[in-house]
This record gives sequence, structure tokens and C-alpha cells, in this order.
Amino acid sequence: MKRFVLLSVFVLYVFCSYGQKKDTFYVKCDTAILKKRDTEVRNLLMSVNLKNYYGKTVDELLQNDTIKMCKCYFWSHEPPGQLQALNLTFDRTLYLKIYPVRKDGQAVQFSMEMNFDFEAFKKMKIQELTIEKD
Repeated sequence: MKRFVLLSVFVLYVFCSYGQKKDTFYVKCDTAILKKRDTEVRNLLMSVNLKNYYGKTVDELLQNDTIKMCKCYFWSHEPPGQLQALNLTFDRTLYLKIYPVRKDGQAVQFSMEMNFDFEAFKKMKIQELTIEKD
């Protein structure tokens, strides 16, 4: 049982911090803080008209006051090393996925070490935004 708990903590740490670079309003996941904010943040995020950001840069979206309430982020890379999207975490079960415009179906960035360039990603134009609830 002790090994399972240690493994779970390690997986959570890797999930929220591996390969991530801190930005001005992004920090590591803190589930205690996220738990308190669930309902308030969910309602605010659902009120943002995301279609207004299609074709604009990721940086423009990140300037939105509601989006700035994000507490941490992680990359979606499928297959491993091929960046597909940026996931912004607002609470324990609410994520905003940002899919940038890709040329010729190629990965946006590639890194087997998962060291993706956040600043370069912010300059990319948005193709799709999805809100996911677990």
C-alpha cells in the first residue's frame, strides 16, 4: 500500500510539473486550492466566448482575465514527443485544451524530453479550443 501511495504522488508530480516552464500566472497543481474554486471558475470559464479566439494567437487568449485564473498547465503530446495541444487546468476536473494551427498535419513541436517551448507556442494561432470535464 505504501508503494502505491508513493507511486501515486510521484505520478501526480510528474503530471503537473515535468517539462513545464513557469509563466507569470501558471504554477504547479495544488488540488486543495483547486477544490475550493471548482464552481466559481467553472461558471466563469463557461461564460467565455471561445470562438472569438479562433485564428488569434494563443497569447491573446492568455490575456483574458478568466483564462488567467488557470492554476497550472500540461502538454498533450501524442504520439510521445509530438506536441498536439496545451491543457490549462482550472479545477480538479475542468481543462481548456488549446489546439494550434498545424501545417501539413505535422506536430507543432517535437521533443522526446518533453521540453516544449512555451513562448513559441504562445505565438501560434488557435485552430480549436475545447473544454473538457472529467
